[in-house]
Amino acid sequence: MDAIETAHADWSRQDILALLQLLTMILMSIVGAFWHLIVVRPTHIDHRQGVRTPVAPAPEPPRRWTN
Repeated sequence: MDAIETAHADWSRQDILALLQLLTMILMSIVGAFWHLIVVRPTHIDHRQGVRTPVAPAPEPPRRWTN
């Protein structure tokens, strides 16, 4: 039983840093996926002109009533 209880206390500083690095990589990949869904995907780069253009046409502005 002593070996099982002390196994959890054998975390070295290198193990903790490796685990922290792994969790950071997972978190950043999730953030990057949402960044692509929200920011990058709605626009694409027109390589002929080098300008970011919206994929869908812009909606028309609301029309005002004229009397």
